[in-house]
This record gives sequence, C-alpha cells and structure tokens, in this order.
Amino acid sequence: MPLAWVTAQLTRMAATSARRPAFAMAVLLIITVIAGVHGSVTFRIDSDTEKLIRQDTDWRRQFDQFQAAFPMLVDTALVVVSGTSFEAVDGTVVELAQALEDADDVITSVFAPDADPFLRDRRLLFLTPEELDGVIGQLAAAQPALAQLSADPSLRGLFDLLTTGIEARENGRLPAMLPPLIEDVRASASDVAAGGAGAIRWLDRILGTDQVDGLHYGIIVVQGEIDFDEARPYARMMQRLRQVIAATGYPADVQVRLTGEAPLAHEEVQAATDGVGLAGSVALVLLAIVLVFGVRSLRVVLATFAMLAMGFAWTISWAMLSVGEFTTLSIIFLVMFFGLGVDFAIHYALRVQEALARPEESALPERAAAGNAGGAIALCTLTSSIGFLAYMVTDYRGLAELGYISAGGMVIALFLTFSVIPAFFGLFGRPRPLAAKVMPSTSPGRSPWDALVRHAGWLLGSTAILATIAVWQAGQMRFDYSVLALRNPASESMQTLAELQTAEQVTDYSLSVLTDAEEAPGITERLRQLPSVAAVQTPADAVPDRQDEKQDQLADAQAIVGAALWAPEQLPAPTPAEREEAAHALLDAIEAALADPDLAAEHQSLLTGLRRDLEAVLDHPERASRLRTVESGATGSLPDLFAWLERALMVTPFTFDELPAGVRERLIGPEGRQHLVVLPAEDISEVSALNRFIEDVRGVAPNATGRPVAEWGVGAIVVAAFIQALVTALLLIFLVLLLTLRSLRDAVLVLTPLLLAALFTVATARLLNMPFNMANILVLPLIFGLGVDNGIHLVQRYRSEGRLDALMTSSTPRAVLLSSLTTAGTFAALSLSPHQGTASIGMLLAIAIGWLLLTTLVLLPVLLHRFARTSAA
Repeated sequence: MPLAWVTAQLTRMAATSARRPAFAMAVLLIITVIAGVHGSVTFRIDSDTEKLIRQDTDWRRQFDQFQAAFPMLVDTALVVVSGTSFEAVDGTVVELAQALEDADDVITSVFAPDADPFLRDRRLLFLTPEELDGVIGQLAAAQPALAQLSADPSLRGLFDLLTTGIEARENGRLPAMLPPLIEDVRASASDVAAGGAGAIRWLDRILGTDQVDGLHYGIIVVQGEIDFDEARPYARMMQRLRQVIAATGYPADVQVRLTGEAPLAHEEVQAATDGVGLAGSVALVLLAIVLVFGVRSLRVVLATFAMLAMGFAWTISWAMLSVGEFTTLSIIFLVMFFGLGVDFAIHYALRVQEALARPEESALPERAAAGNAGGAIALCTLTSSIGFLAYMVTDYRGLAELGYISAGGMVIALFLTFSVIPAFFGLFGRPRPLAAKVMPSTSPGRSPWDALVRHAGWLLGSTAILATIAVWQAGQMRFDYSVLALRNPASESMQTLAELQTAEQVTDYSLSVLTDAEEAPGITERLRQLPSVAAVQTPADAVPDRQDEKQDQLADAQAIVGAALWAPEQLPAPTPAEREEAAHALLDAIEAALADPDLAAEHQSLLTGLRRDLEAVLDHPERASRLRTVESGATGSLPDLFAWLERALMVTPFTFDELPAGVRERLIGPEGRQHLVVLPAEDISEVSALNRFIEDVRGVAPNATGRPVAEWGVGAIVVAAFIQALVTALLLIFLVLLLTLRSLRDAVLVLTPLLLAALFTVATARLLNMPFNMANILVLPLIFGLGVDNGIHLVQRYRSEGRLDALMTSSTPRAVLLSSLTTAGTFAALSLSPHQGTASIGMLLAIAIGWLLLTTLVLLPVLLHRFARTSAA
C-alpha cells in the first residue's frame, strides 16, 4: 500500500534522526543555509495582475486592440493637483510638468494639457458665452486698476492705486472694485509679516470660478520605466515622481497626489509585501502563545519553531525553483506555512509525548510516534495539497501558482516534521510524557462526550435546521471581481481615485468606445441618456463650439481694456525709498478715511486690518527687505498675467487639426476611429454600480472596453475557475479517502463536517457583508483540503481505539484543537494586512477554521459513535 510505504519511510526517517541527531541536524542546517541564500538572491514578486489569468476572449482582444492603438493610456500615473486657488493649481501644474519633462531618466512621457501653451492661450474660448461675458465684465470693472498696474506693475503702482481709490470714496463708501483688492493686499502683507511669500492670485479674479466642491483640479498623465523583473516593478517610477513633487515647492494650499494604474499597482504590491511581514510577525507571536499554553513544553515549542524556520527558508527556495516568482496572491503562503506546518508538528510531538508514557514505546518514542501518526499526517499532506492544487486545472494562473508553491510547502513541512523534531529531541532532550485523559473528562457516563451522545438526536436535528438557514444565506453571496476590492481603501491612490470620480474626471476606471466618425454623435447621445453615465467626452469636445461668437466677445473686450493692458510705456522699478513713500502715503489715506464719520462699518474693518498688517511690515527692522517681498508676491505675476491676457484676447478660432499632437493622439486612433471616454455616475468601487455601468454602456456600444471591462471579464473566468477547482478538490479528496480508509461510510463521515463548515463559512461571510473577491475565492477549496486533516486524525484514532471515550481522552483531540487554534491565529494575522485581498483571505479562513473546529470536535464524534466502523468491530 502506498500509504503504508510512506508511513514506513517516515518511521525510518524519524528513527534515524533520533539515533544520530547531530548528523541529521547538521545536514538539515546546511541545506537550510543553501536554501536561504538561494531564496534571498532569487526572490522576486511579479505584480503584473494581467498574468494571473489565462485569457483568450473577445473582450480581451478588444482590450488589447485598444491598448495597441493608444499605448500612451497604458500603465500611467495621474499626478493630481488640487486646491482652492485656480492660479495656485495652474502654476503648480506648469512647474510640475516641466520638472517631470526634465526627469527623463525615468519618466518617459508627460501629458499636461493645462500646461500646453496653445491651450493656455485659448482658455477663454473654452468658456461658455455666458461665462465669457462674466470674465469680460470683471475685466471692464477692473479697467482703471489694470491701466495703472500695467504702466507700473510694482508695489509703488499698487499702493498708489489703493491710495487714489480710498481718497475717491463717496458717501462713506469705497469704489466697488477696491474692497476685494484691499483684502488681497492685506492678506499679502499679513503673510509677509508672518514670514511668508505674500502671493496675490490675480488670475483667480478672472478665471477662478470653475470649481468642483470648492476645488480646482489639474491632472498630469505620466508614464515611466517599469521593470516586472523587480519585486516592486513600479518602484523606480514612483520614487522619481515623489522626488520631483517634493522638490517642486508648491504652495501650502495646494495638494499634489498620485493615482492611476501605476500608483494603484505599486501600492498593492507594497501592501502585499508589508502585510506579509506584519502578518508573519503577529502569526509567530500567536503561535508561541498557543503552543506555550496549549502544549506546556518548552522543548516542543522550540522544536516546532526550529522546524518552521527551516521550512520557511526551504519554501521560498522551492517557490523560486519551481515557479520562479511570487505574486501578490501566492506570497501569502509564507504566512500560511506557519499555521499549516505547525499542524503536523503538534500532532507528531504530542504522539511522541504519548509514546513516552507507554513502556512498550518509550525506548524510541520518535519512531513509535511516526508509526502511529505518520500515515494520518502523510494523508493530510496529500489532501491539503489537493486543496491547493485544485486551481492547477483552471485558467486562474495566480491561484494555480499559489497551489503549486503551497503543495511543495506542505511536503516540505511533512519531511521536516519527521526529521527536525526527532533530531531536536535527540540533541536537547525529550519532552515530558503525556498521560491519558488529556481532554476534559469526568466520571464514566458523565463526560461532555457522553452528553453529546445522549443528545445526538437533538444535535443532529439542530444542525439540519442551521444548515437549511445557511443554504438560504449562502445563496445570496456575491462576488466582487473588481481589483479595487483587493486594495487598501485608505491609501492615497484609492482615495484620490474616488475623489476624481466624484469630480467627473477621467480615470483608469472610465470606459472607452472606439467608433467611426459618422456613428459617434448617435452613440454619444445614447450613452449620455444612460442613468449610470455621468458624462461622455468626445474628440469634438476638444474644440470649443460657437468660436465665432466668442471671438466677437473678445473683440469687444479688446476695445474695453486693450488700452489699459497695452500701456505705451512702463515706469522703472521703484527704489526702496519710493516703496516706503508709497506705503506711508497709503497709511495716511487710511487714517483720513478712518477719521471719516460716514465711512461704512465694513470698510472701517477692512481698512483697519490693512493698516495693522502694513504697519507690521514697516515696523520690522528689515522693512526694506519685507517691502520687496510684498512687492514680489503682490505684483510679481502681473507682467505674465498682462502678457497672457494680451494673447488670450486676440486668439482666433481653431480646428481639431490645430490641436497639439499629444491631445489629438489620445482622441483619434491610428485608423481614424474616434475615442469616446465614458465616465461613471456612481461610485464604481461598489461592484453592483460597476456592473450597471458596464452592462449599460456595452448595451449601447458592445465594443466598450477599458480596465473595468477587463476586470469584469476576468471575474467571469475566476468564477468558472472557482467552481472547477471546488468540484476537483471535492472529488479528488473523496477518492483519496475512499482508497485510504477503504470505507465509503468513513469517507462520508470525514467529509460531512467539511461540507457543513464550508456552508456555514459562506453564510457567515454573507451576514458580515464579506463578498468573495479575486483573492479569497480560494478559501472554499482550501476548506476541504485543510479541514479534512482533522477528520482523518479523528477517524484513524477512533479506528485504532474503538471507543469514543478512548478517542476523546487521547492526544488527538487536543492536537486537533491546538493545531486549529494555531492555524486560525495565523490566518487571523493575515487579516491585519493592508492588502484587502490578503486580509479577506485571512478573515475568511479564520472563520472557516472556527467552523471546522466546531463541526469536527462536536459533530464528528457523534457521527463516529453512531456510524463508523472500528478495528475492533
């Protein structure tokens, strides 16, 4: 029999390690060092999520064709600049775009339409006629101020303007254009007095009205070097972006953040690797606590940790040799190994302690324990491996690789259990013997297990009722295929993505439709009528409408403010004495105005504040320097503003072909097809909203593609893979049980608690609003692969003991309890990971282990007592 042969080999290995512990441990340590060096040198993580699924579908071909036509839209990072000041955001975008262009050692492409000179000069044409009228009205109202500042764009000219305006008050009120200007100057002086730059945002007075929830947005689309051979492929690109942003020195009221495909993927890899480190540390602490209080043997604890440390190094080396890399999914086995490997160690170590208490086995207890438990542990290795390997027959390559690595890790744990632990006991001494009655028991007929048997009918009936309710709950379980469900919602990129969607800005989670020019208007109109669509951006939107009408409006503006803007001659820059003279003249005008009994109360407050802040600048020991700072902040941008206004008022209508190449190539494909961008109306981090968005858009345009469609298509493949893996695992495990237990009845008994645990796990997840996602969908096949271990141990022990009380007072239930607790602790530690996929796997597996423990230790003993055959029967 294969199982008997494996048991014999494990027995021989344990005996050899126990007799020659120094030699065995030396060989194992040498192999561990070699494995550790190899694993550390070759270690890599592939974060390319597209490789996780084998795909050959129409939607995949459509997605690939779109990416081939628009490569500039792939693997991008969005640099999102936002703030309450239009001028501050605008200036930051221009400065950042230039800095990113200069960082061409890593940054390969920069697209910033808000920084393009052609588009900047034509901003007024993109306003509606009504909005343009408002701008022209503001320019007309400011015409006198513009005229004076155009001739003297200095602090002297600004203060003279304020002085003249204050002196020109009528009936106690200042001219209408003056209060906003006084407030700006007051704020500038106050900022300089506090050590700031004192900038006045003149452009905000002209164009600062288009806000989303009080914010202006500027977006720069960036591509950079990506190396999927590195553990963090986007790291160099992200590091360079962060360096450039940090070196820009943007204003304090401006926020610069990153989102997009590249930052999201980078944060996911970082969260996955950081989460494994955190979860691994927590798992080791939990293992130590459970072992110390559960086993109460320092030697067993140390031997177990020695085995786990070696197995960790061996598993990494095995992964690099077999698969060649980890993915953001498969790397979690490095944590899972602790919980699964300790299972074998606990069962074997407790059997050694039992053997020490028996005179006939105490001479070489390591060999006796291997003979008693080796078969069951080997069978558990096989069934657990089947649970992991079930995805090998599916198109879910990411979980198939996890299965391959994990199956190898289980074999490694089996080998090291029967080699490291006997050698450790041989070197450092054996643990104390473990007597019978290691589980709770009272007088005959009054133990908890007797009570279970007496109330078996009630227990089985209650279980049937709970199972019926669970079936109803589990039937409502949903699957969230969005990759966003795997990512940390508190991360910068995720929060920025959600904000951009609310602001109806284009993101990677918009949809793209390629269509012929003659069909575009009809498709666009139908798409815009969909309730799930917020907006549709078309190539036609890149060229403003009603340009001739707007040119006439601009011609009127030239007539109104042209003479003011294009002053024939500018005065020379003021001297320090002239700045102080202008400041004191302004203070005198303020004093005279404040002495006016008819001055309006709001104007009194405004002028009092200006006087206070201006005096704070003049009272400073370095007032000349402070006045130069006020001048730089308050008037330094005026020459550029006047130059832009001159160009902006004189622009002529333009066509699509005159747009910058960077804009055109994002809107028209190589074959002349138009690119329509469809924005969602709802928060598509919710899978139901994402479903509606995709289905509605593809109902109008069946070729609609983009990252949401790719994830939607992958989701269908994953669900099919899940069903295939679940059926495969269940059938193979049942077949293995039949062949090894040689009893249909016992095989069904082992599987019954597993089926119930799986059902209760899904129902619990549904009640806790924990949908299946691309990561935690592996849990159900694993329940059968891992949970069958407990049933195997109990059935095998029951067969050998022949009585329920003998089974329940042996070391086996205790080992089942401790191994389940350690496994659950390890999986619970995974739930601490910032990577939501890893966290959901940990949480769901911890729930599953809890149900497995309950059904195994409560329900299975009753089923065994009623239905199982024993060796004595």
